[in-house]
Amino acid sequence: MPFGHLTKPMEAAIRALVEGQRVVDLGSGDLAYAERLLRLGASHVWAVDKHYLNGRPPESQPNLTVVPGYYVDVGPNLPLFDVAFLSWPSNQRMPGLIEILERTKVVIYLGSNTDGSACGFSRLYEHLVGRRLIVAMEHRRNTLIAVEESLSEPRIPTLEEFCGFDPTNIPVTRVQVRTCNSCSRVVHSEGEGCPNPECEDHKPGVLGVVFPF
Repeated sequence: MPFGHLTKPMEAAIRALVEGQRVVDLGSGDLAYAERLLRLGASHVWAVDKHYLNGRPPESQPNLTVVPGYYVDVGPNLPLFDVAFLSWPSNQRMPGLIEILERTKVVIYLGSNTDGSACGFSRLYEHLVGRRLIVAMEHRRNTLIAVEESLSEPRIPTLEEFCGFDPTNIPVTRVQVRTCNSCSRVVHSEGEGCPNPECEDHKPGVLGVVFPF
């Protein structure tokens, strides 16, 4: 079983990004997410991982190509992709991962750094905040983030990215945090507008969703 949880709105957001697209699932494990990406409309999925269930890679299927190996080894031989899907990445540095992400138009991230879990590493979040944010959906079990083209300057990180940069940013107590519906930036009080100057909802009176973590 895969880590994490996809809500129906999260699945709808992913479908809009992967439908008809060539997708690479980085860290595919038991192929649960790779097969779901196909059900959500991906035209072909490449499932890359160094470890698979039962210690050996499963057989490739129609529209699903299994690629066993480390990113740094298999990356140079992979084709170009439209979308990279990265779920619950290791918090250890993974050579070759960023180079694969740099070759894709869209990167989808699923993980959690806001509840004591630890996903990804600082270089990964540097890459994410260097690209335009198109999806940010928070849930008490995980956060879904999608980014596309590179920016001239890094954007303001989402709460998930902020905690991913430095684990000490994770709140010690469980609190209620109100976030902007559009960009997930924390809105500190009811009735306050989003503090992110790049957000389309940057105006007084915008209310975000209440998110317990």
